[in-house]
Order: sequence, then structure tokens, then C-alpha cells
Amino acid sequence: MLRNNHKGFAFMDTLISFSFFLAITLTTLPIVQHIREEQYILHTRSQMVTELYNEMLKSVESYPVNKKISINHTKGTIEINVSHSITTGCITWQNVKSKQERKCFYAKKES
Repeated sequence: MLRNNHKGFAFMDTLISFSFFLAITLTTLPIVQHIREEQYILHTRSQMVTELYNEMLKSVESYPVNKKISINHTKGTIEINVSHSITTGCITWQNVKSKQERKCFYAKKES
């Protein structure tokens, strides 16, 4: 009589399978969210640096430059200065993690 009763086995099998599925899902979701956040930060950083480069090429004769820009809903400030024969261009912005980032380019004028 005890051999033919398998009703509890199907329920336990379903419960264990669901708990494995839930554990894998709850482990994977934060990892995917972190990867997407870092991907967004890298994309914004790349666009900020490209904008700084373009601004340095565009305003060769009109230094110093202090310009505010907005890329991907992120506000940044471009500062370009000339001292002696070196041109310094820097861009500063605050990323998604509320951390301030700053990237600079340096160019030497040829005599």
C-alpha cells in the first residue's frame, strides 16, 4: 500500500525545481543590472571624451574655453586652457554612481 502512493513525490519535485529556478534568477538579476550600469557608464565616458576631442579640434584659436554640455542626460563641463606651448583640455562630469569623473587631453604646439 505504501509503494503505490507517489503523490508527495511530484509536489516535492516541483518545489525543489522551483527553488532552484528562483535561486538562479535571484543570483543572475543583480549581475545583469550591474553589467548594464557599467555599460552605460562606459558609453557616457566614451561620448564625453569624444566631445572633448571634437571641442579641442574645433576651437584651436579661441582659447580659453569653458563650456557646459549635456550627453545622455549627464551634464559635463569642458575646460580648455593654454599655458606656454601646451594646450590642456579637460572634461568633468558626475556619473550614474554619483562619482565625479575627469578626463584630460594634452597637446603640445609645434614651433
